[in-house]
Amino acid sequence: MSQTIVRQLPGVYFDNPALPRIALPGAIAVIDGLIGAYRFSGSGYLSDLSGYGRTLTAVGAPVVAGGYVTCSDTAYFDTGITQAEGDSYSLLITARLSALPASNAYIAGNLETAVSGCAFLYRATGRPYAQSRHMTNTATNDMIVASSTEQPILATTWTMQSLRHSGRVAKWDIPRPAYNYTRTAGDLTTRYKPGAASLRIGRAVTAGDTTVGRQIAEVLIYNRMLSDAEVTAAYAGMQAYAATVGITGI
Repeated sequence: MSQTIVRQLPGVYFDNPALPRIALPGAIAVIDGLIGAYRFSGSGYLSDLSGYGRTLTAVGAPVVAGGYVTCSDTAYFDTGITQAEGDSYSLLITARLSALPASNAYIAGNLETAVSGCAFLYRATGRPYAQSRHMTNTATNDMIVASSTEQPILATTWTMQSLRHSGRVAKWDIPRPAYNYTRTAGDLTTRYKPGAASLRIGRAVTAGDTTVGRQIAEVLIYNRMLSDAEVTAAYAGMQAYAATVGITGI
C-alpha cells in the first residue's frame, strides 16, 4: 500500500485544470499581482514568498520569535519595493504594538515628510491610523488620513488591515468583526503619485516612536488595487495562517 505525504507550505496550491483551484490551509489566498509576501516565523523570514525574489534587508536587529517580528525605528526591514508614479497598490498587514505608544509608531510604508507615500501607523492615543498622501508643488493632498479617535481598537490588539490605492480612489479597511471599519476616498481631484522611497516594514521612512515594539506577523504587497472580494479572501488566508503561529481572534 503506497502513501503520499504532502507537506503544507505557505502559498502552495494544487492547480489541476480538471478541478477548482484549491489552496492548502494557511496559504496566501490572492496571488494575482502579489509582488512581496513576508511571514515572520522560522528561519526563512527574509525570503519573499511571492516568487518575485524581493528578499528583505534587515536594518539593525529585528527580533523574530513567537510567530512575529518585533521592530523599532532602529530595527526594521527594507523591502526594496518602490512604487512607480501612477501605479496602483494594495498593502495588507497583520500587526500590533507591544504597548501603547507615546507618539507615532509606524508599522509599514514609504511615507516621507513632505513627500508622497503611504503608511500604516498608530497614534499616541493607541489607535490605528493610515495615510495615503499625494504631494503637489503647492500642497499636500491626504487621500486617506483617519482621525485617531475613530477606531476603538487598541494598538496592542492583533489586527489585520489593508490600504489600497488606484488613480483617484483610496481605501483603508480593518475587518475585525466587532468594528468592520472602512474608510474610502474617491473622486479625487488629482491622481495618486507614489513616493520614490522603498516600502519598509517596522517603520516608515519618516521616523516615529522608538519606545514601543511594532509586532508584525505578515505583510502582503500587491501592484494593483484588490477588489473588496479579493481583500475578504486575502484576510481569510491571513487569519488561517495567523492561527498556525498562535495568533487568534483577528
